[in-house]
Formats: sequence, C-alpha cells, structure tokens
Amino acid sequence: MSALPIALVAGLLAALAVGAVYFAFNPPTPSSGPKRSMSANSQRDLLAAVVVGGVVLFLTRWPTAAVAVTAFVVSWRWLFATSETKVERAKVEAIAQWLEDLRDVVRRSSVAIEKAVELVAEDFTGVLAEPMNRFALRRRQGVRLPEALAGLAEDIAHPTADAAVAAIVLVVGGAAGGGRIYDTLDELSAAARDEMRARDEIDRTRRIFQRAMRRLVSLTILFVGGLAIFASDLLSPYRTVPGQIWLLIPCGMWATCLVWLRRLTRYDLGARYRLRLPEDVTS
Repeated sequence: MSALPIALVAGLLAALAVGAVYFAFNPPTPSSGPKRSMSANSQRDLLAAVVVGGVVLFLTRWPTAAVAVTAFVVSWRWLFATSETKVERAKVEAIAQWLEDLRDVVRRSSVAIEKAVELVAEDFTGVLAEPMNRFALRRRQGVRLPEALAGLAEDIAHPTADAAVAAIVLVVGGAAGGGRIYDTLDELSAAARDEMRARDEIDRTRRIFQRAMRRLVSLTILFVGGLAIFASDLLSPYRTVPGQIWLLIPCGMWATCLVWLRRLTRYDLGARYRLRLPEDVTS
C-alpha cells in the first residue's frame, strides 16, 4: 500500500504525457459547433471515461493503465470522428455548385457578371447559404461589389473561392476581359469537382485505416485481458512501482500512433489567396 502514492504519481505522469502528445498534434481552436450539444457530448464522454477508468483500476490495480484508458475514452470521439471531413466535403461541393450556377447564368443570360453574382447569391441554399446571404445583405446596404466579394471569400475561406472572387474582381475592375469569365468559372468548378473526387478516394482509404485501428485496439484489449485472466504471473512485474513507470513507454507509443493516424484524416488545403482590392474599382 505504501507504493500506491508513487504509482498514482506515475499514472499522473502518464496522463500528462498523453495530454502533451494530444495538444502537440491538435492545438485548441475555436469551435463552430453548437456549444450546448458539444457540452452534452463532453459530459457523456467524461462520464464513460471515469467509469471505464475506474473499472480498469479496480481489475488491474494499475493507475497508469487506468489513466491511459481514461484518456483514450475521452478522446475516442476525436480519434474516430468524421464530422469535420463531412463538413469540409460539403463545403467543396457547395463551392462547385456555386461556380456552376454562376457559369450557367453568365452563359444563358445577357446580364453582367456583377448582376449574375447577386442573382446566384440570392437564390443559393445549402452549406454556403449563410455566407451568400451576408454577401447579398452587403450589396443591399450599398457596399461596393469588390469589397462585398472580398467579405464573401473570407466567409467561405477556401482557395477555390478565393480564385473565383479574384477573377470576378478583375473583370469588374476592367483589368481582365469579361469574355473569359465563363471559361475561368468552368475551370474553377471543374477543379472543385476534381477535389471532391480526390477527397472521396482519401475518405475510402481513411475508413480502411480507421477500421484497422479499431480492430487493433480491440485485439490489444482482449490480449491484455486474456493475460490478466489466464497468465497473471506474466503481468506481475507491472504491479510494482518500477513496472508502472515502465508502462509509460507503451502507453506513450500508443498515444503517439493513434494521434498520428488521426492526423492522416485531415485535409491540407492549399495556400489561400489574399485579395488586395485596387482603389479604382468602384462597381
């Protein structure tokens, strides 16, 4: 029993190591989701983690393993969640749809590009409905078109949208001929569709890796549980204080591997274009 405080310190060090690895790979960023639902999810995850960690501590008497399992359960939603990738894919699809709608309006009607942008924005629905509504509101308030488009690009925050806005601003300002705007929009929409196809391929590969990671975690739990039940003598060294300290090594390796696999599910967008509006554009 006298060794228990030292073992608890070892468990705390394990938790700090897992947390350090987590935040090194995933620095905290402002969340765009509803705070209430996220709070409820966090509470459920924390409750499940405490219960599972308590069960592991009761069965094994290993504070390091209990803390590591608790950290793993807390981060389970983050490790295996796909909501971020779905949101990003929906945004790319909406950008492609916006560019295709704008291209079709330019081709089928005689309105100028300035009016075409406003018409498409007023009738747009889906993921980009809110940025489009803000753009239309700016125009109704008398904001110049280039400035309203720059605000739209900031709201969408995607390189393809930046390129489209830059092309429209060049046409509006007279720096580029309006006859090529259709070809430009067509090429940009095709690029967005190509990005969607590439993301689909990456998603399929990601799902394979995630299924493999779930199987590996399950097999490890079953293996360790089987040893604890049928060959407990093999695990007796880990019941000592030095054993708990040495247990930090495999726990840290597991945490690093899981976080690294989680990073593979992210998409790295290209560098965004920062639009600098010329002073002589007054449309």
